[in-house]
Amino acid sequence: MSRANAIHAYRQSARPVLQGRGAEAHAFAKAANLLEDARHATGDAALLIQALRFNRLLWTVIQAELSAPGNSLPATLRADLISLSLFVDRQTARALGDADPRHLVPLIEVDRAIVQGQLAEAA
Repeated sequence: MSRANAIHAYRQSARPVLQGRGAEAHAFAKAANLLEDARHATGDAALLIQALRFNRLLWTVIQAELSAPGNSLPATLRADLISLSLFVDRQTARALGDADPRHLVPLIEVDRAIVQGQLAEAA
């Protein structure tokens, strides 16, 4: 499945259940939980890869949204989020190259911070 198809599939599957900030918070919470499960299941390569793939797909969707023409976020916020997504890309590559569970901690923290921000903004 190409990235464009994966992004489209994610958008279609997420839309009917939740929309907007709720959907984003749910997706980031799921990613953080998968990463946390993989962090505690040392030696389970399949779980690690599943968690990293889901997180990478989520961040790929975010990158696509941030770079889409007509994105209404302020330019500085977009730039900050793109920088954060590039950090996530590098950290994901690090975690894939070395299965040390400590490499997952920054990814979990970033995803949970996004969840907290989304929920605070929604309230």
